[in-house]
Amino acid sequence: MRHPSPAMSEPEPFLSRRETLALLPLTVAGVGGIRYATTDAYPISLEGAIGMYQRHVNMHGKRIVVTGANTGLGYETALRLAEEGATIIMAGRSMQRLTDAAQRIRASVPSADLDCQLLDLASFDSVRAFAKAYATQYASLDVLVNNAGLTAIPDRADTENGNEQIFQVNYLGHFLLTNLLMPSLAASNSPRIISVSSRASFLPNGKLSVEGMSDNLHQQENLQHAGAAYDTCQTPLDCPAYSSSKLEQLLFTRELQRRLGGSDSRAVVMSLHPGLVATELFRYSRLGGASAGTFSTPQGALDDKAAARTLNFWGFKTPRQGAQTTIFTAMAPELTARNAGGRFFRDCADAEDEAVTASELLGLGYTDDALARALWRRSEELSGADFRPAPLL
Repeated sequence: MRHPSPAMSEPEPFLSRRETLALLPLTVAGVGGIRYATTDAYPISLEGAIGMYQRHVNMHGKRIVVTGANTGLGYETALRLAEEGATIIMAGRSMQRLTDAAQRIRASVPSADLDCQLLDLASFDSVRAFAKAYATQYASLDVLVNNAGLTAIPDRADTENGNEQIFQVNYLGHFLLTNLLMPSLAASNSPRIISVSSRASFLPNGKLSVEGMSDNLHQQENLQHAGAAYDTCQTPLDCPAYSSSKLEQLLFTRELQRRLGGSDSRAVVMSLHPGLVATELFRYSRLGGASAGTFSTPQGALDDKAAARTLNFWGFKTPRQGAQTTIFTAMAPELTARNAGGRFFRDCADAEDEAVTASELLGLGYTDDALARALWRRSEELSGADFRPAPLL
């Protein structure tokens, strides 16, 4: 009769549970230390590795308008394009801040060709004045970078034109600006129009409802985010007005490329996501009861390597790192209407498939031509624009 084998004894663990828990903080600290020490060589954000557009492109003779050029992404974009020889029209709502920014650029690039011009996107009169001044001074425009933006404003407010301020500054003001500058853009051999958008456009709270769409006549238009629809707006993640304005930029990009001739156009219209960037975008936030400006990161605070390393360690990009995709779309000679027109970019690469997938998953309508046309019509009505551009073939 066979007898059962004696039970195999369990091996003793290398470390007891108590010892494992005791060593866990040391392990985390060690991994964090290694990560911090290697950040300079291998910068990384929450969205992946951070690359820099290293290619030099001769931009002499090119005229480029950058909105919000006095700080953050706009400043870094203006700086790099000035280094490559372009004439930069720095647009912003404070002449003092613009001239200060221009002085900082000239300190790095003594030969920089800069022109500071007032532009307040919250005022249609200001947008018209800027466009008129530009047409008087310059014969053509090669690149328009619609960069300026607002978010994280806890208290909803209307502009002097009666529009919710995030909606007008981020999208509607740029819609009017692009319209008014179109004759100057059309005078360029290969104009580019770039909208600095965000992946926040693919948040569920960004979904649009526009008057005149055949499939949503039962829904109330939500472009202005009145009342409770505004929400708290403490960060880009909980701000429907911000998410919607960024989706509007994407729809505008696709529709404008279509109207300018699609893939056969000599114009290239692109949108992009810069990444999670530490800028002054949070200057109005009062998150957690903090005073306004607490979470803002001024330009000067990011000029040393230690600050950049710390930001990268926590998953943020510096403004210089975040501006790389804008710089890429403004300069890269290989980008044409056929391979880039109407498309979405991030990390200096085409991310159109990601945009389409995210939109379809949440039903946001990024590729909905009817939604884009309805938004265009409402944008004309709200801005007073008659924006009917001829194809640029």
